[in-house]
Amino acid sequence: RTAKQKREAGNQPPAEDEKFWAQIVPPASAQPAPATSQEPVASQETYLLVEGFPTSWSEAQLRATFLAFGGVERLTYVPDSRYGRIAKIILKDSAKMEQVVKELHGSKVGDGDVVEECVLNCKITSAAVQKKEEEARKKREEKEARKLYRADVRKRREEARKEKERLDKPKEPQEP
Repeated sequence: RTAKQKREAGNQPPAEDEKFWAQIVPPASAQPAPATSQEPVASQETYLLVEGFPTSWSEAQLRATFLAFGGVERLTYVPDSRYGRIAKIILKDSAKMEQVVKELHGSKVGDGDVVEECVLNCKITSAAVQKKEEEARKKREEKEARKLYRADVRKRREEARKEKERLDKPKEPQEP
């Protein structure tokens, strides 16, 4: 069920006729094995960047989330400081990526019983776009660091000037 349908149902677990089970089976020996978290995504490929899923989710649970969109061709985990890990996902039907973002971005998935609930964040990107975003982030961080450095230098100069004025100030003689 969608988040809206779940709210309309009073956040009750799905009825038996609403449940479905999916089994991820290993590919036949004649077919190449799907990519796992060990294989990198090629630099020119467009992929989904998925954030927000709990670290308790296995690869099978993440793959099952995308079954309604034709399934996952390749999944790669990437460490992330905010979420622990994020996933780069290439769908078997790349035309469905827009639909995934439209339906899953910002939506709550999981039932809270069998599959831990979470809010997924999805966006379409590529390695080239990621590289540009990373470069822009680094530039912003460097600019902020320079700004803080200049403020610190100004502060130290002002403190040194005040200290020099204090030392250069003639002392008034004390009367006994």
